[in-house]
Amino acid sequence: MRIIAGKWRGSKLLPPPGDNSRPVLDQVKEAVFNILGARLASPGILPPLAVLDLFSGVGSFGLEALSRGAAFCTFVERHRETAQVLMQNVDKLRAQHECEVKMNDGWRFPALMARRAEPIRLVFIDPPYRDAQRVGAGSRVQRLLSSLASCPALEAETLLVLRHPLRSVAGAEEFPHQQLIDQRHYGEMTISILQQATRP
Repeated sequence: MRIIAGKWRGSKLLPPPGDNSRPVLDQVKEAVFNILGARLASPGILPPLAVLDLFSGVGSFGLEALSRGAAFCTFVERHRETAQVLMQNVDKLRAQHECEVKMNDGWRFPALMARRAEPIRLVFIDPPYRDAQRVGAGSRVQRLLSSLASCPALEAETLLVLRHPLRSVAGAEEFPHQQLIDQRHYGEMTISILQQATRP
């Protein structure tokens, strides 16, 4: 695992403990950040925005975002051993002043967030695959997206990047709280990019 672009390009990340991890391939991460950059700044680059990385693992998505220009990232990881590796990666990159690590449940965390001086404009959602077998109505993922839709810490038109199994692929009709703006399939994995609906 490594940072593939930006100020920390080429830096290796410590892997998560155990053998149940699902590392994001470089080409997938590059494609995701090219899409995000094209919408927010320019391909591969991010503006100085605030990021929320739910189910962050050892920080692959959030640290890549910081490397590419994001101003701050809130990492949320409930497993203590994994969070400890995440903090080691943060220390290795000397990124302590650019992020915070919350030992919390990613499913519940958005409901706990208050309004922020700097609203969150980008969210990474990478839940355990066993919990993301369905993303449509009534699913755990859908309840999380509903919570994010009403979260005061998020800005209207915030972008959300959801990683889920190919077999749980869903169309625009399955995302009533956000707009599906892009969807890519990589082997057994799907990346759905959503945009928060504009609030009245």
